[in-house]
Amino acid sequence: MRRYWPLSVFIAIFVYLVIVANSQPTGRDEVNAQDDAEVERIISLAPSITETLYSIGLADQLIAVTDFCNTPTNTPPKPTIGAYLDPNLEAIVAMQPDLVILLDRQQRVVQQLQQLGIRTLPVNHASLDGILTSMHDIAVNTGAVEQVSKLLASLQTRIDHVQAMTADQEMPSVLLAIAHAGASEQQFGQIYVAGQHDFYNDLLKLAGAQNSYQDRRVSVPSVSTEGILRLNPDIIIDLYPASGQHPFNLDIMQAHWQKLSQVNAIRNDQLHLIEASYAVIPGPGVVDLLEHIARLIHPQLQWTADAD
Repeated sequence: MRRYWPLSVFIAIFVYLVIVANSQPTGRDEVNAQDDAEVERIISLAPSITETLYSIGLADQLIAVTDFCNTPTNTPPKPTIGAYLDPNLEAIVAMQPDLVILLDRQQRVVQQLQQLGIRTLPVNHASLDGILTSMHDIAVNTGAVEQVSKLLASLQTRIDHVQAMTADQEMPSVLLAIAHAGASEQQFGQIYVAGQHDFYNDLLKLAGAQNSYQDRRVSVPSVSTEGILRLNPDIIIDLYPASGQHPFNLDIMQAHWQKLSQVNAIRNDQLHLIEASYAVIPGPGVVDLLEHIARLIHPQLQWTADAD
Protein backbone atom coordinates (compact mmCIF):
# COMPACT_ATOMS: atom_id res chain seq x y z
CA MET A 1 0.00 0.00 0.00
CA ARG A 2 1.45 3.34 -1.06
CA ARG A 3 0.07 6.64 0.13
CA TYR A 4 0.89 10.14 -1.03
CA TRP A 5 3.06 12.02 1.48
CA PRO A 6 1.94 15.64 1.77
CA LEU A 7 5.03 17.76 2.48
CA SER A 8 3.45 19.10 5.65
CA VAL A 9 3.13 15.57 7.03
CA PHE A 10 6.79 14.70 6.41
CA ILE A 11 8.02 17.95 7.91
CA ALA A 12 5.71 17.59 10.92
CA ILE A 13 6.90 14.05 11.61
CA PHE A 14 10.56 14.97 11.26
CA VAL A 15 10.26 18.06 13.42
CA TYR A 16 8.41 15.98 16.01
CA LEU A 17 11.12 13.32 15.89
CA VAL A 18 13.96 15.74 16.47
CA ILE A 19 12.74 18.83 18.29
CA VAL A 20 10.29 17.12 20.63
CA ALA A 21 12.59 14.14 21.03
CA ASN A 22 15.27 16.40 22.48
CA SER A 23 13.02 18.27 24.87
CA GLN A 24 10.76 15.86 26.80
CA PRO A 25 11.13 12.94 29.20
CA THR A 26 10.09 9.66 27.66
CA GLY A 27 8.39 7.68 30.38
CA ARG A 28 9.86 4.67 28.60
CA ASP A 29 10.89 2.68 31.66
CA GLU A 30 7.36 2.69 33.01
CA VAL A 31 5.97 1.39 29.73
CA ASN A 32 8.53 -1.39 29.34
CA ALA A 33 7.90 -2.58 32.90
CA GLN A 34 4.58 -4.13 31.87
CA ASP A 35 4.10 -7.89 31.80
CA ASP A 36 5.15 -10.02 28.84
CA ALA A 37 1.68 -11.15 27.80
CA GLU A 38 1.43 -12.90 24.44
CA VAL A 39 1.22 -10.41 21.60
CA GLU A 40 -0.93 -11.47 18.66
CA ARG A 41 -2.51 -8.16 17.60
CA ILE A 42 -0.19 -5.20 16.94
CA ILE A 43 -0.93 -1.69 15.71
CA SER A 44 1.88 0.48 14.32
CA LEU A 45 1.70 4.27 14.55
CA ALA A 46 4.70 5.14 12.33
CA PRO A 47 6.00 4.06 8.90
CA SER A 48 9.40 3.13 10.35
CA ILE A 49 7.77 0.85 12.92
CA THR A 50 5.69 -0.82 10.23
CA GLU A 51 8.82 -1.45 8.18
CA THR A 52 10.51 -3.02 11.21
CA LEU A 53 7.57 -5.32 11.91
CA TYR A 54 7.64 -6.66 8.37
CA SER A 55 11.41 -7.05 8.49
CA ILE A 56 11.29 -9.31 11.55
CA GLY A 57 8.41 -11.46 10.33
CA LEU A 58 5.49 -9.97 12.26
CA ALA A 59 3.24 -9.14 9.31
CA ASP A 60 0.55 -11.58 10.44
CA GLN A 61 0.34 -10.01 13.88
CA LEU A 62 0.14 -6.48 12.44
CA ILE A 63 -3.55 -5.57 12.30
CA ALA A 64 -3.47 -1.84 11.48
CA VAL A 65 -1.13 0.98 10.45
CA THR A 66 -1.23 4.72 9.82
CA ASP A 67 -2.39 6.30 6.57
CA PHE A 68 1.20 6.85 5.44
CA CYS A 69 2.69 3.44 6.20
CA ASN A 70 3.87 1.27 3.31
CA THR A 71 3.47 -2.47 3.07
CA PRO A 72 5.78 -4.57 0.88
CA THR A 73 4.92 -5.12 -2.76
CA ASN A 74 2.53 -8.02 -3.40
CA THR A 75 1.28 -8.06 0.19
CA PRO A 76 -2.31 -7.23 1.13
CA PRO A 77 -2.90 -3.75 2.57
CA LYS A 78 -3.55 -3.34 6.27
CA PRO A 79 -6.48 -1.39 7.75
CA THR A 80 -5.56 2.17 8.67
CA ILE A 81 -6.32 4.10 11.84
CA GLY A 82 -5.71 7.65 10.65
CA ALA A 83 -2.74 9.97 10.54
CA TYR A 84 0.51 9.69 12.46
CA LEU A 85 -0.01 12.88 14.43
CA ASP A 86 -3.71 12.32 15.14
CA PRO A 87 -4.69 8.63 15.13
CA ASN A 88 -8.30 7.55 15.53
CA LEU A 89 -8.45 6.33 19.12
CA GLU A 90 -11.93 4.87 18.70
CA ALA A 91 -10.74 2.75 15.79
CA ILE A 92 -7.74 1.57 17.79
CA VAL A 93 -9.90 0.55 20.75
CA ALA A 94 -12.36 -1.26 18.47
CA MET A 95 -9.55 -3.40 17.02
CA GLN A 96 -8.61 -4.67 20.51
CA PRO A 97 -4.82 -4.66 20.04
CA ASP A 98 -2.48 -6.44 22.43
CA LEU A 99 0.17 -3.79 21.76
CA VAL A 100 0.39 -0.39 20.08
CA ILE A 101 3.92 0.59 19.02
CA LEU A 102 4.64 4.29 18.50
CA LEU A 103 7.42 6.85 18.70
CA ASP A 104 8.45 7.64 22.25
CA ARG A 105 7.61 11.34 22.13
CA GLN A 106 3.97 10.80 21.31
CA GLN A 107 3.35 11.13 25.03
CA ARG A 108 -0.19 12.45 24.65
CA VAL A 109 -1.20 9.39 22.62
CA VAL A 110 0.66 7.08 25.02
CA GLN A 111 -1.25 8.50 27.97
CA GLN A 112 -4.58 8.32 26.17
CA LEU A 113 -4.08 4.69 25.18
CA GLN A 114 -2.89 3.68 28.63
CA GLN A 115 -5.96 5.33 30.17
CA LEU A 116 -8.01 3.15 27.84
CA GLY A 117 -6.19 0.06 29.10
CA ILE A 118 -4.16 -0.50 25.93
CA ARG A 119 -0.55 -1.58 26.24
CA THR A 120 1.95 0.66 24.43
CA LEU A 121 5.58 0.41 23.43
CA PRO A 122 7.29 3.75 22.63
CA VAL A 123 10.52 3.60 20.60
CA ASN A 124 13.13 6.22 19.70
CA HIS A 125 14.01 6.94 16.07
CA ALA A 126 15.79 10.28 16.50
CA SER A 127 19.27 8.74 16.09
CA LEU A 128 20.79 5.75 14.32
CA ASP A 129 21.48 4.05 17.67
CA GLY A 130 17.86 4.66 18.62
CA ILE A 131 16.62 3.10 15.39
CA LEU A 132 18.69 -0.05 15.94
CA THR A 133 17.80 -0.28 19.63
CA SER A 134 14.11 0.06 18.79
CA MET A 135 14.26 -3.04 16.61
CA HIS A 136 15.53 -5.04 19.58
CA ASP A 137 12.91 -3.52 21.90
CA ILE A 138 10.12 -4.38 19.48
CA ALA A 139 11.36 -7.96 19.16
CA VAL A 140 11.66 -8.43 22.92
CA ASN A 141 8.09 -7.25 23.38
CA THR A 142 6.66 -9.38 20.57
CA GLY A 143 8.54 -12.66 20.83
CA ALA A 144 10.70 -12.14 17.73
CA VAL A 145 14.16 -12.03 19.32
CA GLU A 146 15.68 -14.70 17.09
CA GLN A 147 14.51 -12.96 13.91
CA VAL A 148 15.73 -9.53 15.01
CA SER A 149 19.12 -10.88 16.10
CA LYS A 150 19.79 -12.00 12.54
CA LEU A 151 18.56 -8.69 11.12
CA LEU A 152 20.62 -6.57 13.52
CA ALA A 153 23.74 -8.64 12.90
CA SER A 154 23.35 -8.13 9.16
CA LEU A 155 22.72 -4.38 9.51
CA GLN A 156 25.68 -3.91 11.86
CA THR A 157 27.98 -5.78 9.46
CA ARG A 158 26.96 -3.42 6.67
CA ILE A 159 27.39 -0.34 8.88
CA ASP A 160 30.84 -1.52 9.99
CA HIS A 161 31.83 -2.11 6.37
CA VAL A 162 30.90 1.43 5.33
CA GLN A 163 32.70 2.91 8.32
CA ALA A 164 35.83 0.89 7.62
CA MET A 165 35.83 1.83 3.93
CA THR A 166 35.57 5.55 4.62
CA ALA A 167 37.71 5.77 7.78
CA ASP A 168 40.88 7.12 6.16
CA GLN A 169 39.27 9.26 3.46
CA GLU A 170 39.09 13.02 3.25
CA MET A 171 35.76 14.28 4.56
CA PRO A 172 33.98 16.55 2.05
CA SER A 173 31.26 18.87 3.30
CA VAL A 174 27.81 17.57 2.40
CA LEU A 175 24.48 19.36 2.43
CA LEU A 176 21.76 16.75 2.94
CA ALA A 177 18.40 18.20 1.91
CA ILE A 178 15.49 16.32 3.49
CA ALA A 179 12.39 18.34 2.52
CA HIS A 180 11.25 21.36 0.51
CA ALA A 181 8.64 23.95 1.46
CA GLY A 182 7.05 26.35 -1.01
CA ALA A 183 8.83 24.88 -4.02
CA SER A 184 7.17 25.24 -7.42
CA GLU A 185 8.13 25.45 -11.06
CA GLN A 186 8.89 29.14 -10.52
CA GLN A 187 10.68 29.09 -7.15
CA PHE A 188 12.90 26.86 -5.04
CA GLY A 189 11.37 27.72 -1.67
CA GLN A 190 12.84 26.88 1.73
CA ILE A 191 14.94 23.75 2.07
CA TYR A 192 15.01 21.67 5.24
CA VAL A 193 18.43 20.10 5.78
CA ALA A 194 20.02 17.60 8.13
CA GLY A 195 21.16 19.31 11.31
CA GLN A 196 23.46 18.20 14.10
CA HIS A 197 20.81 16.36 16.12
CA ASP A 198 19.28 13.71 13.84
CA PHE A 199 19.96 10.29 12.38
CA TYR A 200 20.90 11.84 9.03
CA ASN A 201 23.87 13.50 10.70
CA ASP A 202 24.86 10.09 12.10
CA LEU A 203 24.77 8.65 8.57
CA LEU A 204 26.94 11.44 7.17
CA LYS A 205 29.63 10.77 9.78
CA LEU A 206 29.64 7.04 9.07
CA ALA A 207 29.75 7.72 5.32
CA GLY A 208 32.94 9.74 5.73
CA ALA A 209 31.54 13.25 5.35
CA GLN A 210 31.17 16.45 7.30
CA ASN A 211 27.71 17.94 7.59
CA SER A 212 27.92 21.37 5.96
CA TYR A 213 25.35 22.68 8.46
CA GLN A 214 27.30 22.98 11.71
CA ASP A 215 25.07 25.24 13.84
CA ARG A 216 23.95 23.14 16.82
CA ARG A 217 21.36 25.67 18.00
CA VAL A 218 18.74 24.66 15.42
CA SER A 219 17.41 21.11 15.57
CA VAL A 220 15.67 21.06 12.18
CA PRO A 221 17.24 23.85 10.13
CA SER A 222 15.84 25.32 6.94
CA VAL A 223 17.93 27.35 4.53
CA SER A 224 17.25 29.66 1.62
CA THR A 225 19.23 29.74 -1.60
CA GLU A 226 21.32 32.49 -0.03
CA GLY A 227 22.04 30.23 2.91
CA ILE A 228 23.20 27.47 0.59
CA LEU A 229 25.56 29.89 -1.10
CA ARG A 230 27.05 30.73 2.30
CA LEU A 231 27.41 27.06 3.28
CA ASN A 232 28.99 26.27 -0.12
CA PRO A 233 29.02 22.46 0.30
CA ASP A 234 31.26 20.18 -1.72
CA ILE A 235 28.38 17.74 -2.31
CA ILE A 236 24.60 18.15 -2.23
CA ILE A 237 22.34 15.14 -1.69
CA ASP A 238 18.61 15.83 -2.00
CA LEU A 239 16.24 13.21 -0.58
CA TYR A 240 12.68 12.40 -1.69
CA PRO A 241 10.18 9.65 -0.82
CA ALA A 242 9.53 6.93 -3.37
CA SER A 243 8.09 7.91 -6.73
CA GLY A 244 4.39 8.70 -6.44
CA GLN A 245 4.65 9.63 -2.76
CA HIS A 246 5.72 13.25 -3.17
CA PRO A 247 4.52 16.24 -5.23
CA PHE A 248 7.81 17.23 -6.83
CA ASN A 249 8.99 17.03 -10.44
CA LEU A 250 12.63 16.04 -10.02
CA ASP A 251 13.64 17.57 -13.34
CA ILE A 252 12.34 20.93 -12.10
CA MET A 253 14.03 20.52 -8.72
CA GLN A 254 17.32 19.67 -10.40
CA ALA A 255 16.98 22.75 -12.59
CA HIS A 256 16.50 24.87 -9.46
CA TRP A 257 19.68 23.45 -7.96
CA GLN A 258 21.64 24.05 -11.15
CA LYS A 259 20.94 27.77 -10.88
CA LEU A 260 23.24 27.85 -7.84
CA SER A 261 26.28 27.72 -10.11
CA GLN A 262 28.52 29.46 -7.55
CA VAL A 263 28.24 26.55 -5.13
CA ASN A 264 31.12 24.09 -5.25
CA ALA A 265 28.80 21.08 -5.46
CA ILE A 266 27.01 22.42 -8.52
CA ARG A 267 30.16 23.69 -10.20
CA ASN A 268 31.80 20.28 -9.77
CA ASP A 269 28.75 18.21 -10.79
CA GLN A 270 28.22 16.86 -7.28
CA LEU A 271 24.43 17.17 -7.01
CA HIS A 272 22.65 13.89 -6.33
CA LEU A 273 18.89 13.34 -6.02
CA ILE A 274 17.73 10.18 -4.25
CA GLU A 275 14.12 9.08 -4.68
CA ALA A 276 13.38 6.06 -2.45
CA SER A 277 11.27 5.11 0.54
CA TYR A 278 14.41 4.37 2.57
CA ALA A 279 15.46 8.01 2.11
CA VAL A 280 12.78 9.27 4.50
CA ILE A 281 11.79 6.31 6.71
CA PRO A 282 14.09 5.66 9.71
CA GLY A 283 13.60 1.90 9.81
CA PRO A 284 15.84 -1.00 8.72
CA GLY A 285 16.15 0.62 5.28
CA VAL A 286 18.22 3.41 6.82
CA VAL A 287 21.29 1.24 6.18
CA ASP A 288 20.39 1.19 2.46
CA LEU A 289 20.53 4.98 2.60
CA LEU A 290 23.88 4.89 4.41
CA GLU A 291 25.38 2.69 1.70
CA HIS A 292 23.86 4.82 -1.06
CA ILE A 293 25.20 8.13 0.22
CA ALA A 294 28.61 6.62 1.07
CA ARG A 295 29.02 5.57 -2.56
CA LEU A 296 28.03 9.04 -3.75
CA ILE A 297 30.42 10.75 -1.33
CA HIS A 298 33.36 8.42 -2.04
CA PRO A 299 32.97 7.06 -5.58
CA GLN A 300 36.72 6.47 -5.77
CA LEU A 301 36.48 3.51 -3.39
CA GLN A 302 36.04 -0.07 -4.59
CA TRP A 303 32.52 -0.69 -3.37
CA THR A 304 31.13 -4.20 -3.72
CA ALA A 305 28.11 -4.67 -5.97
CA ASP A 306 25.77 -5.48 -3.06
CA ALA A 307 26.52 -2.25 -1.18
CA ASP A 308 23.82 -0.26 -2.99
